[in-house]
Amino acid sequence: MCTVGYHKELNIIFKNRDKCIPTDEVVILNPAFLAVKTEGADYFSTGINKHFCAFASTAVNTPEWTAKASEGKMDEASVQFKKENEGLVNPMTYVSEYLPQVTGIDEWLEKVLNSGGRFMGYNLLLCDKKKTVHVELYKDEHHIREISGCAIVSNHFRHLDHGPKENEDYPSSFERYNAIENKLKDIITLEDMFNTLKPLHGNEKNMFWRSGNFSTVSSSVIDLDTYALYYTSSPYVEHSRVA
Repeated sequence: MCTVGYHKELNIIFKNRDKCIPTDEVVILNPAFLAVKTEGADYFSTGINKHFCAFASTAVNTPEWTAKASEGKMDEASVQFKKENEGLVNPMTYVSEYLPQVTGIDEWLEKVLNSGGRFMGYNLLLCDKKKTVHVELYKDEHHIREISGCAIVSNHFRHLDHGPKENEDYPSSFERYNAIENKLKDIITLEDMFNTLKPLHGNEKNMFWRSGNFSTVSSSVIDLDTYALYYTSSPYVEHSRVA
Protein backbone atom coordinates (compact mmCIF):
# COMPACT_ATOMS: atom_id res chain seq x y z
CA MET A 1 0.00 0.00 0.00
CA CYS A 2 1.14 3.58 -0.44
CA THR A 3 1.54 7.06 1.00
CA VAL A 4 0.88 9.93 -1.40
CA GLY A 5 0.67 13.68 -1.06
CA TYR A 6 0.77 17.14 -2.58
CA HIS A 7 2.96 19.92 -1.12
CA LYS A 8 1.54 23.24 -2.24
CA GLU A 9 4.51 25.51 -1.50
CA LEU A 10 6.97 23.24 -3.31
CA ASN A 11 4.34 22.34 -5.95
CA ILE A 12 5.25 18.65 -5.89
CA ILE A 13 3.48 15.31 -5.78
CA PHE A 14 5.18 12.55 -3.81
CA LYS A 15 4.59 8.83 -3.43
CA ASN A 16 6.13 6.04 -1.38
CA ARG A 17 4.93 2.82 -2.96
CA ASP A 18 4.39 -0.30 -0.82
CA LYS A 19 3.74 -3.80 -2.15
CA CYS A 20 2.97 -7.16 -0.54
CA ILE A 21 4.65 -9.16 -3.31
CA PRO A 22 8.13 -8.86 -4.88
CA THR A 23 8.00 -6.00 -7.37
CA ASP A 24 10.44 -4.71 -9.97
CA GLU A 25 9.74 -1.23 -11.26
CA VAL A 26 10.69 0.69 -14.36
CA VAL A 27 10.81 4.44 -14.97
CA ILE A 28 9.31 5.41 -18.33
CA LEU A 29 10.91 8.32 -20.20
CA ASN A 30 8.55 8.97 -23.09
CA PRO A 31 8.65 12.08 -25.31
CA ALA A 32 5.14 12.89 -24.07
CA PHE A 33 5.39 11.92 -20.39
CA LEU A 34 7.40 10.54 -17.45
CA ALA A 35 6.02 7.72 -15.30
CA VAL A 36 6.75 4.85 -12.92
CA LYS A 37 5.21 1.40 -13.13
CA THR A 38 5.65 -2.23 -12.18
CA GLU A 39 7.61 -4.00 -14.90
CA GLY A 40 5.11 -5.69 -17.23
CA ALA A 41 2.09 -3.82 -15.81
CA ASP A 42 -0.46 -2.05 -18.02
CA TYR A 43 -0.79 1.01 -15.79
CA PHE A 44 1.42 3.60 -14.07
CA SER A 45 1.61 4.30 -10.34
CA THR A 46 2.53 7.97 -10.82
CA GLY A 47 3.40 10.24 -13.74
CA ILE A 48 3.46 13.66 -15.40
CA ASN A 49 2.98 14.71 -19.01
CA LYS A 50 4.33 17.55 -21.13
CA HIS A 51 1.22 19.62 -20.36
CA PHE A 52 2.17 19.49 -16.65
CA CYS A 53 -0.72 17.19 -15.79
CA ALA A 54 0.36 14.78 -13.05
CA PHE A 55 -1.07 12.08 -10.81
CA ALA A 56 -0.35 9.65 -8.01
CA SER A 57 -2.65 7.01 -6.57
CA THR A 58 -3.24 4.63 -3.68
CA ALA A 59 -5.41 1.52 -3.56
CA VAL A 60 -8.21 1.20 -0.99
CA ASN A 61 -9.05 -2.41 -0.15
CA THR A 62 -11.25 -4.02 2.47
CA PRO A 63 -9.99 -4.68 6.01
CA GLU A 64 -10.45 -8.40 5.31
CA TRP A 65 -7.99 -8.38 2.41
CA THR A 66 -5.59 -6.07 4.22
CA ALA A 67 -5.48 -8.32 7.30
CA LYS A 68 -4.67 -11.43 5.25
CA ALA A 69 -1.98 -9.63 3.22
CA SER A 70 -0.47 -8.03 6.33
CA GLU A 71 -0.15 -11.49 7.90
CA GLY A 72 1.54 -12.86 4.78
CA LYS A 73 -1.38 -15.16 3.94
CA MET A 74 -1.09 -14.40 0.25
CA ASP A 75 -3.09 -17.37 -1.06
CA GLU A 76 -6.03 -16.35 1.13
CA ALA A 77 -5.51 -12.70 0.24
CA SER A 78 -5.60 -13.56 -3.47
CA VAL A 79 -8.93 -15.36 -3.08
CA GLN A 80 -10.33 -12.44 -1.07
CA PHE A 81 -9.08 -9.90 -3.63
CA LYS A 82 -10.78 -11.70 -6.51
CA LYS A 83 -14.00 -12.02 -4.52
CA GLU A 84 -14.29 -8.37 -3.52
CA ASN A 85 -13.22 -7.00 -6.92
CA GLU A 86 -15.27 -9.28 -9.17
CA GLY A 87 -16.60 -7.28 -12.11
CA LEU A 88 -14.47 -4.23 -11.23
CA VAL A 89 -11.62 -2.68 -13.19
CA ASN A 90 -8.54 -0.79 -12.07
CA PRO A 91 -9.17 2.92 -12.75
CA MET A 92 -5.43 3.48 -13.10
CA THR A 93 -5.53 1.75 -16.48
CA TYR A 94 -7.68 4.62 -17.76
CA VAL A 95 -5.73 7.32 -15.91
CA SER A 96 -2.55 5.93 -17.47
CA GLU A 97 -4.05 5.52 -20.94
CA TYR A 98 -5.02 9.19 -21.06
CA LEU A 99 -1.84 10.54 -19.41
CA PRO A 100 0.04 11.24 -22.70
CA GLN A 101 -2.72 13.39 -24.20
CA VAL A 102 -4.69 15.29 -21.55
CA THR A 103 -4.17 19.03 -21.11
CA GLY A 104 -6.05 19.54 -17.84
CA ILE A 105 -7.68 17.85 -14.85
CA ASP A 106 -11.26 18.42 -15.99
CA GLU A 107 -10.62 16.73 -19.33
CA TRP A 108 -8.80 13.87 -17.59
CA LEU A 109 -11.58 13.24 -15.08
CA GLU A 110 -14.26 13.41 -17.74
CA LYS A 111 -12.51 10.72 -19.76
CA VAL A 112 -12.01 8.44 -16.74
CA LEU A 113 -15.49 8.86 -15.29
CA ASN A 114 -17.15 8.39 -18.68
CA SER A 115 -15.12 5.28 -19.53
CA GLY A 116 -17.98 2.99 -18.49
CA GLY A 117 -15.90 1.09 -15.96
CA ARG A 118 -16.97 0.08 -12.45
CA PHE A 119 -13.89 0.75 -10.41
CA MET A 120 -11.83 -0.92 -7.75
CA GLY A 121 -11.24 1.30 -4.73
CA TYR A 122 -8.64 4.03 -5.35
CA ASN A 123 -7.56 7.41 -4.06
CA LEU A 124 -6.27 9.65 -6.81
CA LEU A 125 -4.43 12.96 -6.71
CA LEU A 126 -4.57 14.92 -9.98
CA CYS A 127 -2.69 18.15 -10.68
CA ASP A 128 -2.42 20.58 -13.56
CA LYS A 129 -1.14 24.15 -13.84
CA LYS A 130 -4.32 25.58 -12.31
CA LYS A 131 -5.46 23.23 -9.56
CA THR A 132 -5.13 19.98 -7.63
CA VAL A 133 -7.95 17.59 -6.77
CA HIS A 134 -8.34 14.50 -4.60
CA VAL A 135 -10.67 11.90 -6.10
CA GLU A 136 -12.11 8.85 -4.36
CA LEU A 137 -13.29 6.09 -6.71
CA TYR A 138 -15.21 2.90 -5.97
CA LYS A 139 -17.62 1.01 -8.24
CA ASP A 140 -19.99 3.62 -9.73
CA GLU A 141 -19.31 6.21 -7.04
CA HIS A 142 -16.81 9.03 -6.87
CA HIS A 143 -16.07 12.01 -4.65
CA ILE A 144 -14.03 14.98 -5.90
CA ARG A 145 -12.47 17.56 -3.60
CA GLU A 146 -10.43 20.50 -4.81
CA ILE A 147 -7.27 21.02 -2.78
CA SER A 148 -6.50 24.55 -1.58
CA GLY A 149 -3.36 23.69 0.41
CA CYS A 150 -1.33 20.55 1.05
CA ALA A 151 -2.93 17.12 0.96
CA ILE A 152 -2.17 13.57 2.12
CA VAL A 153 -3.83 10.32 1.10
CA SER A 154 -3.03 6.78 2.17
CA ASN A 155 -5.12 3.61 2.00
CA HIS A 156 -8.50 4.68 3.35
CA PHE A 157 -11.32 6.90 2.16
CA ARG A 158 -12.69 9.93 3.96
CA HIS A 159 -16.00 10.06 2.10
CA LEU A 160 -16.95 6.90 0.17
CA ASP A 161 -18.30 3.90 2.07
CA HIS A 162 -15.57 1.36 1.36
CA GLY A 163 -12.37 0.12 2.98
CA PRO A 164 -10.95 0.90 6.43
CA LYS A 165 -13.15 3.20 8.52
CA GLU A 166 -11.15 3.47 11.74
CA ASN A 167 -7.67 2.83 13.02
CA GLU A 168 -8.31 -0.80 14.00
CA ASP A 169 -9.28 -1.65 10.41
CA TYR A 170 -5.80 -0.81 9.10
CA PRO A 171 -3.59 0.97 11.67
CA SER A 172 -0.72 1.62 9.24
CA SER A 173 -2.88 3.66 6.87
CA PHE A 174 -4.09 6.03 9.59
CA GLU A 175 -0.66 6.22 11.26
CA ARG A 176 1.11 7.09 8.00
CA TYR A 177 -1.55 9.66 7.15
CA ASN A 178 -1.21 11.44 10.50
CA ALA A 179 2.57 11.20 10.63
CA ILE A 180 3.27 12.68 7.20
CA GLU A 181 0.57 15.33 7.70
CA ASN A 182 2.35 16.45 10.88
CA LYS A 183 5.70 16.55 9.05
CA LEU A 184 4.57 18.75 6.17
CA LYS A 185 4.97 22.00 8.12
CA ASP A 186 8.68 21.22 8.58
CA ILE A 187 9.32 20.54 4.89
CA ILE A 188 10.78 23.69 3.34
CA THR A 189 12.97 22.38 0.53
CA LEU A 190 12.98 19.51 -1.94
CA GLU A 191 15.82 17.94 0.06
CA ASP A 192 13.60 18.05 3.17
CA MET A 193 10.99 16.10 1.24
CA PHE A 194 13.49 13.47 0.13
CA ASN A 195 14.74 13.00 3.68
CA THR A 196 11.22 12.72 5.06
CA LEU A 197 10.26 10.01 2.59
CA LYS A 198 13.27 7.83 3.40
CA PRO A 199 14.17 8.33 7.07
CA LEU A 200 16.99 6.11 8.29
CA HIS A 201 16.49 6.55 12.04
CA GLY A 202 13.82 7.05 14.69
CA ASN A 203 10.16 6.09 14.91
CA GLU A 204 9.46 7.14 11.33
CA LYS A 205 12.03 4.78 9.79
CA ASN A 206 9.66 1.81 9.43
CA MET A 207 6.56 3.96 9.02
CA PHE A 208 7.51 5.80 5.84
CA TRP A 209 9.87 3.16 4.44
CA ARG A 210 8.17 -0.05 5.43
CA SER A 211 9.51 -3.57 5.76
CA GLY A 212 7.81 -6.90 6.38
CA ASN A 213 4.84 -8.32 4.48
CA PHE A 214 4.15 -4.83 3.15
CA SER A 215 7.44 -3.35 1.98
CA THR A 216 8.25 -0.02 0.38
CA VAL A 217 9.64 -0.61 -3.11
CA SER A 218 10.22 2.97 -4.21
CA SER A 219 9.88 6.67 -3.54
CA SER A 220 8.95 9.15 -6.29
CA VAL A 221 8.71 12.94 -6.27
CA ILE A 222 7.30 14.90 -9.21
CA ASP A 223 8.22 18.58 -9.52
CA LEU A 224 5.33 20.26 -11.29
CA ASP A 225 7.25 23.51 -11.93
CA THR A 226 10.24 21.97 -13.70
CA TYR A 227 8.76 18.80 -15.27
CA ALA A 228 11.07 16.56 -13.26
CA LEU A 229 10.69 13.12 -11.72
CA TYR A 230 12.97 12.09 -8.85
CA TYR A 231 13.14 8.40 -7.97
CA THR A 232 14.85 5.93 -5.65
CA SER A 233 14.27 2.27 -4.88
CA SER A 234 16.26 2.28 -1.64
CA PRO A 235 16.22 4.39 1.53
CA TYR A 236 20.02 4.32 1.39
CA VAL A 237 20.21 5.82 -2.11
CA GLU A 238 19.51 9.48 -2.90
CA HIS A 239 16.56 10.38 -5.10
CA SER A 240 17.89 10.78 -8.65
CA ARG A 241 16.42 13.13 -11.23
CA VAL A 242 15.51 10.98 -14.20
CA ALA A 243 14.50 13.85 -16.47
